[in-house]
Amino acid sequence: MAVLEYAGKDGWIHSTLKKAIQYIQDPAKTTSPEGNLLISNSMLIKPNADDETAFFFERFSRNPRNRKSNNRLAAHFVQSFPEEDEKKLTPEQVHELGVQLAEKMTGGSKHFIVATHVSQAHIHNHILIVNHDEITGRAWKWNQRDLKAWRDMNDRISLENSLSVLPPAKIGYEPEKNSWKNIGERYAFANGQSRLEQLRMIIDTTAMNTSTFTELRKQLTKHNIQIQNRGKHFTYIYKGVKIRDNRLGEAFTPQNLFARLQKTTVFEITINKRLIINKNKDTVTVALPGTHGNLRLTIPQTQTVSDGTTLRAYIAIHRELILLTKTGQLDHKITGEELQNYFTPTHERASITRVNNDDDIQEIMQATSHTAQQEISMQKQIDEVRQALAIITAYDPQTQHLSVAQSMIQRELTTYQQQLMKIVVQETIPLNQASPEDQAQAWDEKNQKITALENKIQEDQKRLQLLNNVAKHVQERNNHRRNR
Repeated sequence: MAVLEYAGKDGWIHSTLKKAIQYIQDPAKTTSPEGNLLISNSMLIKPNADDETAFFFERFSRNPRNRKSNNRLAAHFVQSFPEEDEKKLTPEQVHELGVQLAEKMTGGSKHFIVATHVSQAHIHNHILIVNHDEITGRAWKWNQRDLKAWRDMNDRISLENSLSVLPPAKIGYEPEKNSWKNIGERYAFANGQSRLEQLRMIIDTTAMNTSTFTELRKQLTKHNIQIQNRGKHFTYIYKGVKIRDNRLGEAFTPQNLFARLQKTTVFEITINKRLIINKNKDTVTVALPGTHGNLRLTIPQTQTVSDGTTLRAYIAIHRELILLTKTGQLDHKITGEELQNYFTPTHERASITRVNNDDDIQEIMQATSHTAQQEISMQKQIDEVRQALAIITAYDPQTQHLSVAQSMIQRELTTYQQQLMKIVVQETIPLNQASPEDQAQAWDEKNQKITALENKIQEDQKRLQLLNNVAKHVQERNNHRRNR
């Protein structure tokens, strides 16, 4: 089961080609136990001649007029193998598999280098392909379709050599389906070795037996997991790798994590530290915005996370809360849902929020100044407004008000998020009261529900973002009218 992924941020070498060639052709890394230098190239250049190889790669990465086709000199890929396949292969065989793949990827029209590194725990191939097609004379461009084709080539080579390949996708949590960068994670996930899946399972099982964030954090350190909070996200450090919560899925955001700890749906409020009146190891007292300090709320520290000048609190939505006066006397009681009104900013709405036809669309777009760049993107923006109009019509077919559609989608999104939160807080069958098969089935059923809701949430978020963009255009139109 060979894994193919690109190196670096985008797989391209932009300026450090000679250094890259020196690195992948390092004899200390590419010499096999039998003393063979595991380096091959399509230019028939001596394997360890770094300067000569770099010179020809630079030359081949230029078009016939000797001008750089673009700033991409070569593509860099890494082909690696799981431990069970490594045991079947010698370093020389691993190198040969890399050469076979490079030949199929280039189709004889592009030069390449294959170097096999044997100095690390896992043997892997580095494949460099020059950014110039010898047949067409053009720069080399590849897209997601090409990437999928190369992965299929890689799988066929594995099958021809009696190696394993990626099985059909497993239902439940899964790494990003269309992300080539995460192809290695996908292979590991299929074998039950995914770092992300392991992390999800540990968090799930630990959260079932804890009730506060402090306790959860302490228990996770026993599994060598650390939590860092910055802004609205958590970053988990697991096995030396930083993993942001959104890579784990919507069920592992701070809000949903606190929901499962409190065993109820919660909402997040953001509190500037200037509003903090008093703070000790157990509680924090804050002034409610808009009350000039006359109303105060005391929140348990176990429901808060601090980040610089901001305090984030996670309040049970249906729990009754007590508001106090400046002197500490009872003022009145409210629910968590009512408390949101104090911390939710009131956004100004456009005075005209109806978008009915192409005339309205054109008028909205003409509100922007006509620079060259805006002229180029005009049609794209018009298409965006038309898409928004279709969404508005679907949600508010009678009046076609943008603000009404925004409100309806926001309510729908909130409903989905609360449904997800309810699933998250439901305890799975305790490990000590179920067979491994029943426990696995419970996990799968829960994860399927979570995945379905996450997809709905993402779709609503996209719709809402699109309408918010159009709302800005509407506001520009209104400003344009007033300034005429």
